[in-house]
Amino acid sequence: MNKLKSLLTWKKFAGLLIIIMFLSAFKKADDYFEISKNLEIFTDVYKEVNDSYVDETKPGALMKTGINAMLASLDPYTNFYSESEAEDAMFLRTGEYGGIGWGVIKRDNYIYISEIYEGHAADKAGLRIGDKVLEINGKSFVGATMEEISTGMRGASNSKASMVVERNGEKVAIDIIREDIKLKNVPYYGLINNETGYIKLEQFRDGASMEVKNALTDLKTKGIKQVMLDLRGNGGEREVQALDAHGRQAEQDAHRAGHQPRHDQ
Repeated sequence: MNKLKSLLTWKKFAGLLIIIMFLSAFKKADDYFEISKNLEIFTDVYKEVNDSYVDETKPGALMKTGINAMLASLDPYTNFYSESEAEDAMFLRTGEYGGIGWGVIKRDNYIYISEIYEGHAADKAGLRIGDKVLEINGKSFVGATMEEISTGMRGASNSKASMVVERNGEKVAIDIIREDIKLKNVPYYGLINNETGYIKLEQFRDGASMEVKNALTDLKTKGIKQVMLDLRGNGGEREVQALDAHGRQAEQDAHRAGHQPRHDQ
């Protein structure tokens, strides 16, 4: 009798499970239908606006506005990043990007090369500090913003970029192969004198603490009694973190450059 009751119980459970599975399948089918139908409506509206709106529209910007509005209706923390924005965010966090290894500044209406990273693509291709950037991949960059030139030169590692620069009044065409660039948080450290070490902390990305620690360890082998931690160009709010990066025992000895009055810089 007990066995019969147990068998009936299991049959009821199995039947209930099958019903739940069918209902779940129908629910998913309904969801997919609703998604498909709404995508069709959105596509029709999007196309109609771009084709028929009285003023000229920018399809890319319009789509991004729609996506951002949709995500904003969920919560403040769900965001959409384009491929270039995602690359920029990764660069800010890690200091790694596909590029040529240079620094630029803008003067008047032109972009000039202000820095060449030794051993990287720009250096190998023969670019020089002071070169005026005229074209990148056939597109004029006269009057370009810093953001535009940064985007123009970043790309996948081993991809080719062509440039035209002006040097000593003459145009020079240069081909460059992009490569993986990893910027150092500590580009330089050394001795000011026999007792004082110097560490330049330029950025505070992943690995900064270890780079500062390694620099300090090496300087200690040279017999320093104090260290100057140079934070010029780095955010002031990072100061405490920077000091903690190389150990609290160095905190009292760290003379911090870059946080004095402007006339001292």
